[in-house]
Amino acid sequence: MTKEKFIEDLSDLLETDVELTLTTNLKEVEEYDSLAIMGLVAYADRNFGKKIPGEKFGEVTDVQSLIDILGAENFE
Repeated sequence: MTKEKFIEDLSDLLETDVELTLTTNLKEVEEYDSLAIMGLVAYADRNFGKKIPGEKFGEVTDVQSLIDILGAENFE
């Protein structure tokens, strides 16, 4: 998956109008909340076959750190 496609999917998942980039601080995006994290857990399982505990997403700072948690090897 390309990082651009992931950012597009993330924007859809968050249902946000904020323009996301690799350096966007997700803690400043109002829609990045516990419900969004649950959606990301399901997204990781569905798209990458990875079971990532929700607590791990608490370590996320920006979009790039989210990609790192999902596994940078999964992105072009």
